[in-house]
Amino acid sequence: MTLGKLVMATILVVAVSPANAVVLTFDDVPPRHGSLGYYYQQAYGIAFSGDLYVTDHSASSWGPPHSGNNVLVSNADWFLSQVGFKWGVYPVLYEPLACSVGAYFSTEPGVVLEMTAYYSAPSEELVAVGSATIGALGESWQNVLVQILGSPKPIRYLNITPVTQDALLHFCVDDLNVEFVPEPSSLASLGLALAGLGMGFVRRRR
Repeated sequence: MTLGKLVMATILVVAVSPANAVVLTFDDVPPRHGSLGYYYQQAYGIAFSGDLYVTDHSASSWGPPHSGNNVLVSNADWFLSQVGFKWGVYPVLYEPLACSVGAYFSTEPGVVLEMTAYYSAPSEELVAVGSATIGALGESWQNVLVQILGSPKPIRYLNITPVTQDALLHFCVDDLNVEFVPEPSSLASLGLALAGLGMGFVRRRR
């Protein structure tokens, strides 16, 4: 293989490598910490609406944790719970955001919710880019994996809305898995570095 082809192959491997990902188990959060809010903003650029908090569900009669002891629950009696994804370190935030989101959901019997992923550019309205149903009538869920994968646009917000009455009070979430779109500046720097490396090899060979 020539040096030029080797450099191109390296660039392609980097380009298709998995994006940065994080799994939030919520076991690093003190139970009943209050609103989870911006707890993960500094490290991961992930924020939660004020109704979402962490509690110990290890002895729960429904919704035992998928891992550890803690789960994410809501005390909302309004119309939605929300998770926001902003790549970067607070308060300096960047686009792009998340490209896929998944978590393990448990529900009490008959509880149904809808999880919808949204994208929004600056000064633009929210556009739905994917959705999934959580729970089912006549049954309960116990740590069922629900994912929104391969969104055509980055996911900026994840809304969880009730389908059945008071559904937000009767579900929990564990092991939230978020895969981020690579940060543009990192990709650009990496591309320039690899291109420069390739040029150096070519010049040296000549």
